[in-house]
Amino acid sequence: MNKTFQILFEDFAEIGRKALPPVANIDSRLTQLGDLKKDFLSRLLDYYSAAAIQNMAASRGVTTGFKQVKLESIKSLVNLFYDPTSIKTMIQKLSPLALDGLQRLKRAGGMLSLVNWQAQMQQQHSKNQTDQAQAELIGAMLMFYATITYNGTEFGAGQRHELTKSGIYNQRDVILWTTPQVLELVPAPIQPVSKAAGWQRYAAPVEPKVKNSANFESLLADIIAFLRYLDLNQVKILQSGDIGKRDFVKLNELMSVKETGKIADLKKLEETGRLSFIWNLLLACGMVASKPGKYADNFAVVQTAQNDEFYALPRYRQARLLAAAWITSNFNDFSRIPTLEFTGGLPAELSDLPEPLKLTAARAQVMSTLESFWQHSTVAAQTWLDFSALVNYFRDLSPDLLIERRFSTTSAYNYYTSDHYYGPEYYNGFTSQLKKTTTGKKNYWQTGVALTQGEDWALVEGEWLAEVFSEPLAWLGLAELGSNENGRPLAFRLTTLGEAVLENRPTESEQALKAQLEQLAAADPNLTKPLLVQPNFDVMILAPLQNMALLRQLDRFADQTSLGDVAMYRLNKESVLRGLRSGLNGAEVQNLLEVNSRVPVAQNITSTIRDWSNEFERLILHEKTTVIEMPNAEMLDRLMTMPQAQKVITRRLGPTFALVSGNSARLDPVLLSLLDLHSPKKTSPVYLDYAGQQPGILSVEGENLLRLKAQSGNPYLYFRLGQFADLVEWNPAQMSATFRLSAQAGQRAQQAGLTYDKVAHFVTSSQPEVVTAQFRHAPELDGPMKLAMRGWLGYYSPPTGHKAIVLRVKTREQLDDIFSIAEFSPALLERSTPTTALIREDHFLRLRERLTELGMPPVAPEFDPPTPLKLLPPLEEPADEPAPTGKSRKPKTPKPPKPHETAAERDRRQREAEAEAQSSWNRSLSNIPLNPLLAGSARPMQDKLEMIQTIQLLNALSNGKIPLDGLLGDDSDFDEFDDDDYPPRPPRPRRRR
Repeated sequence: MNKTFQILFEDFAEIGRKALPPVANIDSRLTQLGDLKKDFLSRLLDYYSAAAIQNMAASRGVTTGFKQVKLESIKSLVNLFYDPTSIKTMIQKLSPLALDGLQRLKRAGGMLSLVNWQAQMQQQHSKNQTDQAQAELIGAMLMFYATITYNGTEFGAGQRHELTKSGIYNQRDVILWTTPQVLELVPAPIQPVSKAAGWQRYAAPVEPKVKNSANFESLLADIIAFLRYLDLNQVKILQSGDIGKRDFVKLNELMSVKETGKIADLKKLEETGRLSFIWNLLLACGMVASKPGKYADNFAVVQTAQNDEFYALPRYRQARLLAAAWITSNFNDFSRIPTLEFTGGLPAELSDLPEPLKLTAARAQVMSTLESFWQHSTVAAQTWLDFSALVNYFRDLSPDLLIERRFSTTSAYNYYTSDHYYGPEYYNGFTSQLKKTTTGKKNYWQTGVALTQGEDWALVEGEWLAEVFSEPLAWLGLAELGSNENGRPLAFRLTTLGEAVLENRPTESEQALKAQLEQLAAADPNLTKPLLVQPNFDVMILAPLQNMALLRQLDRFADQTSLGDVAMYRLNKESVLRGLRSGLNGAEVQNLLEVNSRVPVAQNITSTIRDWSNEFERLILHEKTTVIEMPNAEMLDRLMTMPQAQKVITRRLGPTFALVSGNSARLDPVLLSLLDLHSPKKTSPVYLDYAGQQPGILSVEGENLLRLKAQSGNPYLYFRLGQFADLVEWNPAQMSATFRLSAQAGQRAQQAGLTYDKVAHFVTSSQPEVVTAQFRHAPELDGPMKLAMRGWLGYYSPPTGHKAIVLRVKTREQLDDIFSIAEFSPALLERSTPTTALIREDHFLRLRERLTELGMPPVAPEFDPPTPLKLLPPLEEPADEPAPTGKSRKPKTPKPPKPHETAAERDRRQREAEAEAQSSWNRSLSNIPLNPLLAGSARPMQDKLEMIQTIQLLNALSNGKIPLDGLLGDDSDFDEFDDDDYPPRPPRPRRRR
């Protein structure tokens, strides 16, 4: 379903809540007020006077000493501010009068202006009782003063707040608020009117006269006619958002219900009633939109998808959607009140004319109230109910339904009638014909004309309710207003369709029709087809408003002659060609007629449509043609009637296009005279030579710049380049420009449906050709520009970076076996080669542990460097002189403990250390003299060190099978060696300190 329709199908109360301005939408503000900190609460309570604080403390059971009563009381009250037990106790202690005031605050959502709250209370109670309830609620800390601005919520005051009077200077801006913790504990307010018994029925002996009969069928017929007119004509939308007088006068002739009065005397669409209502409905539903055209004009465009979806909806859903569209539309039903006289001339801040958002909220409140009542009452449709009871109900429920109440410090006779401003206690900007002006000196300034906000509510908001039931709801087919002989409202009633819309269900007639069609389809499927195609090219649609989707399709290639219980259409060549120009083909036209016709389509109809479509679809080539385009169809009509133009123009191609043969310069004098006649400014024809776009007109500079050759630019070329590049420089004198490629322009090109291939072909074909010995071809883009264009135009997807470790094996089979196990698949990022895999870094340690347990420990020095095997420490030769005395050596710093390692890691590390030690000994074999080991060697070992090194070598070569203890013996054997048996050592130089 279309997104716009989904929004409109929401509950009427939800529509009204979303339509409120940010200041009135208080949900987020209440959330903030329900979580105030203690220091802020202390400052908030300090804005109240000492007497008010003492009253609050006493009501909450707080007792303090004689000194610093206010300070101690505030500290205690802050702790009880959100306490549910304290709040519940205070609500239970409230008098019925104060409980009514708190329930009204809850009904408003927890925040309401002080003036409106007082107005609601004074509708049921006196002023003294209202002040008493206000003092009781403020004293019980169940209600507080504040002001709301666009900058936030303010609690401060020039003077201290009292229980019955706020310290804020401008009382008009004062609001009453309470916390969500209080709202949760307040019992639900009792409605002024019992839903079970129903609203008061109209019991007068005189039968009310219906002012406007409810007829939803006529509204649908007028909507179809309205959309058909927009489809067939180029309707301009004015700056006001409405259509012009010429169009709405023609539309009024097509409507089944025409405007009352003389429409020729009206100047604007907003001055009409039903026409303006339908236009605003179509805009609010999204069934009509504005499309920019030439010369910065906007034109009305029918949205095909939204209209097809609307036509396919059941009847009650169509009515509910249009009712929701009326709520959110810009239609001004307040200006349609017949008993009000609008004075005008007042600035917006002094006038009481409701703004569009306020009208939307009021209409939503009326519909949601009716919806809630009818879903829980036993009142049936077509039952007359007393209209005065309805007015009293809304006056008691919401005195500020349309116009906010204001606080006044002026006298009741303080008028300024020169500009029709009567004072803050009065309605300003309009007067009522129903309020009689009395005679006498007191009425020298026409004091009897002014409408008082408190006393004359029924003459303003009440009259608006009468207007709502009289026109909008009656046009929608939902309700009717009954009046007496003088036209004054007496009663109202809902139709069966209105009851179905409020209960969101189909009507009984819809259900019966659906069952009947199902029975006919079971007997013979052809009986349910609504179309009858006659051999004389007349087409009839039975029950057209039940088949609105078919009407929409038939409007594309047939002319409607009448619309009633049976819709009549006529097929002709021009209508069929109109459908073919809109995108249809001959096969689709014939298929639509055959599928929906109860009887077979005549052979002459089929053959004629085929001939018309073949003639239209035949390919005709015109080489080096010139096409003339006019701003509108009327100017082209006038041009083709001129004798000079008839010699040059071959034929008309469309409403504003024509084919020119011969020398087009012969049209220059005719075009100049025609443009000067229709345009207030001096204009001249614009000539576009698209054939001038040849190779060589575009050059590439650097990586991102595209420069147009002088005298080669034209609007079409600028348009094409502007789709994927940004204009940097433009020289109108030389008709050249410079464009720059950028990422932002690339995103714009993708939204327009352009691809890299299209853009690259356009750029390369406009550059100078590359000529070789054998070929002539377009150049290719260089590396940086090619890569940038492909990236910006979405040719390449963005690369993805991952932290990975390379794992290499000897054979492909090993990797296949490893990653065939489901346990290892999350660790694999990608296999770059058959024997190389990229492993996710965060999975590597676990993978290494598992492979080690399986006998394949991966070697990764950067993760765990191997520990070398420590053999016997090398023996140092004794020094010739004792070590120098002096400063003692620093003790070695103990190494930090190693991290915990598993048994598998410890075994792996030991094996790696042994392997490294083995390889190290093998490398050092060449550095050790082997003469003492050779058989028959005559040279004896030089000293003990050489003997020990030899034994270590033998031990390494035999893998530890030669016991060192057995070869070396005990310590006594070494003592028996005589140094004299060996030649003395050469003298060593003494070390210098």
